[in-house]
Amino acid sequence: DPGVIKVIRGHRTVCKYELKADYHYSYQRAWNEGIIIKPNARWIDATKVGYNQCLSEMSVSQSEYVLRNFLMDDKTIEAAVKETVASLRSRKRVDPRCAAMVTSLSDNEESILEASFDTDDKHDIHAAKILNEFNIQAPEFRVLIVTSRQGVDELKGFAKDDSDYDVLIVKAMGTIGFDSPRIKSVLCLSAYRTLPAFIQTSNRGCRHFAKMNHFDLIMPKDPG
Repeated sequence: DPGVIKVIRGHRTVCKYELKADYHYSYQRAWNEGIIIKPNARWIDATKVGYNQCLSEMSVSQSEYVLRNFLMDDKTIEAAVKETVASLRSRKRVDPRCAAMVTSLSDNEESILEASFDTDDKHDIHAAKILNEFNIQAPEFRVLIVTSRQGVDELKGFAKDDSDYDVLIVKAMGTIGFDSPRIKSVLCLSAYRTLPAFIQTSNRGCRHFAKMNHFDLIMPKDPG
């Protein structure tokens, strides 16, 4: 077994194995053969909410600081939620069971910003701000926040086609392997900008549902 630990004469020996795929199955092939559906990108222009700095010209710490503040900014959240509400309302006209998923800042990212928020509850601040904006723009939508403070039962309930909730807000870890075909609007407000993180987030909407041939992937067009 990969990663098996063997004990030999009281010493622990870790055996490492390399896993290789039997064959390569590309995204293009999956799209062409109809295994998954394609994303329809809907961008939020950062310059329209007051951010026009070039991240690529900054140090890592500077770019992370600007990106966190950009994603936490009320104007960014307002514009992103507006696009998501329009997307989900359009999807629900096809099938009322359609839902949206939103990724928010991680625990580590929020802990860096905690000092600037005058509130007793400093957990899930970003998710709470997103929830509040949905309540303002689309009070008819029921929004569920599931982060490290909640269990997995809420996620399982949301995944069902007959769930009472329309929008799910999670942190980045909540996207890994989560399967709910009715999700057809995906909003990324996480600060993770790696390819694996992008694939995990975007793939939440690629499952077939209600004969739709694409889903909406909504992301801020990061400054720079």
